[in-house]
Amino acid sequence: MMLQKSKVDLDNNNRARLALIDPRQLTRMSLLALLTAASPGTRRLSDFTIMPYANPNEFVSDYLERPWSVGMIVLNIGAASVCEDDIHNAILRLRHELPDIPIVILSDDDELCNVLTAFRNGVRGYILSSFDPPKVIQALRLVVSGGTFIPDSTLEEIAEKTAGLFKEDSHDYAPIGAAVFDSFTPRQMEVLQLLREGKSNKFIAYELGMKECTVKTHVRKIMSKLKATNRTHAVFLLSQMTNEKN
Repeated sequence: MMLQKSKVDLDNNNRARLALIDPRQLTRMSLLALLTAASPGTRRLSDFTIMPYANPNEFVSDYLERPWSVGMIVLNIGAASVCEDDIHNAILRLRHELPDIPIVILSDDDELCNVLTAFRNGVRGYILSSFDPPKVIQALRLVVSGGTFIPDSTLEEIAEKTAGLFKEDSHDYAPIGAAVFDSFTPRQMEVLQLLREGKSNKFIAYELGMKECTVKTHVRKIMSKLKATNRTHAVFLLSQMTNEKN
């Protein structure tokens, strides 16, 4: 895990100031209570002073009107995806207006493509809502101290997919059964055809009138049915089956 230098801004009690952004009042207040509660097994308060906001615009406006010291921004997106326009634009605006403040995403979604998209957009941490509270607090401590937090499951999936690249050279792939091919939905078949032509997710989304995130979901399900390690592997398996049918 790579550490990056970051300035830690503290309040008068030596606690990092954290801007918590969540449009849902219930989860926002629940996280506020969690992060300001006494640390497990101790009587001291949490490391963080929480400033809750309903949306990024509210936070940015408040900050620009009366700047205050903030060490980190936590954006809780719930079941939404970082690929959705409003989430994507929120991250970009925060990065543009406050480039020196690390951003952490709190999400229900552990899809590899979405986690990687978040980091490509400049976030410094991606925390899953399935984590237990002590792990969430440890992850936030890591980011506010200058680190980058990536879920273990993401690192394991990257390692598996990377290992799969080395298997391609052997071309030792099991043939696809007809039942697998027949299990694809009509929409997946449309995606398959464009996938075989080497089209990008963005092109497929445009061609079929879908969101790019929806295309990624179809591609992921296709690869799962084919037991493919990556897109290249999937196309190879499909070509192999077509040749066998001919």
